[in-house]
Amino acid sequence: MNFGSYHALVIGNNSYRQLPPLRSAVDDATDVVKILRDQYQFKTTMLTDASRYQIISAVNDLREKLTSKDNLLIY
Repeated sequence: MNFGSYHALVIGNNSYRQLPPLRSAVDDATDVVKILRDQYQFKTTMLTDASRYQIISAVNDLREKLTSKDNLLIY
């Protein structure tokens, strides 16, 4: 069976304007990307400390590239 390609948009933000900084979000996202790529052959896009605009742009880019046969994980 052909289940299409697997893609992931992984976002790790340690810094937020209105909240105290996090310590491990970027490191956790990096680990998730590595697992998805190495063990599951996902095509990944990773954003770190991304703004709202950067996140929306990444989603729009994926929306233009992906087809109805593709799969997308957002983490």
